[in-house]
Amino acid sequence: MLDHVFSINFAVESEAYQALTELKKAPVTAGYVLSQAAIVKREGGVISVKDSFDFGTETHDDRVIGGIIGSLTGVLGGPIGMLFYGSLGALIGSTVDAKDFAENASILEKVSQSIGEGQTALLIMASEEHSGALVERLAKFDTVTEKYDAAEVENEIEEAAKLQKQMEKDARKQLRKEKTDEQKAKIAAKREEIRARFDGIKAKLGK
Repeated sequence: MLDHVFSINFAVESEAYQALTELKKAPVTAGYVLSQAAIVKREGGVISVKDSFDFGTETHDDRVIGGIIGSLTGVLGGPIGMLFYGSLGALIGSTVDAKDFAENASILEKVSQSIGEGQTALLIMASEEHSGALVERLAKFDTVTEKYDAAEVENEIEEAAKLQKQMEKDARKQLRKEKTDEQKAKIAAKREEIRARFDGIKAKLGK
């Protein structure tokens, strides 16, 4: 069995929903076994989940997406996913060779960059009996498909979660520092105002 995470971009948005509907009806075949699937779309730069399905291995509610795909969509739709799409998009367009990006970029970077503004993709966790089984199942749709080793994806998600926690910690620390500095400046200004009022009284009374 070959355990992979698939990122499948659809040229026609409605076909992504059609594909998910068909996959729901046959999650287990001689060629593959599906675990989770989610339709995502990038709008206003942000990736959000439009529909999802858990085939029973991760949650008790098939409407709730869990496991690797749930975590993946969480990362892609969060600050790290935005960072990958925004800053790396500009970087790739100017200074980074496409071949270098393909060879050296992380999986999360590749998936994030592959879903452009207004595009719809189907993210799937599946185990294949033979390579290409799932792609063959979706061959009738106009798609661009990439697949990645599921263990590598899960590892990157865990690392991304650690990075996000550190980013949030650093952000809170910086905001608190800025707040403290701002308050100190305000207090200093208040001292000057109070001193000026007393100086005004002294001048008025001629003392």
